[in-house]
Amino acid sequence: MTEIDTIGLEEKLKQADRLDLLENALILKDLFARKLFRSQLSLVMQHAYVHILAYVCTAFNNKVKPAIMAGASIEEIDRLIYKEIIETVYANLADFSIEITTEHIKGMLFFLTGKCHLKWSQS
Repeated sequence: MTEIDTIGLEEKLKQADRLDLLENALILKDLFARKLFRSQLSLVMQHAYVHILAYVCTAFNNKVKPAIMAGASIEEIDRLIYKEIIETVYANLADFSIEITTEHIKGMLFFLTGKCHLKWSQS
């Protein structure tokens, strides 16, 4: 097991100097995890979550992570997260009857971070 496999959400945000997000991140991650758990018997929702989580992961790694690696400001990183992930996912779900809010989408981002799929630091 490597170091990246063993660190969770708090440590990743700490390494990225983003502890300003921690309290909200923990709440939103838990909010989404509970929503995911409650929908575990719905194949439709599980299918939807797989695709949404995959998009969040891909968008973070292709849009946000390069900006982090280039030394972008916190404001720029937050803007990219909102524009490329939260706003985009929410806009694409607006026509469906899926009960997902922007807070759930942000929770997905932190859920993936906590599960070692996303890394917020340059190192």
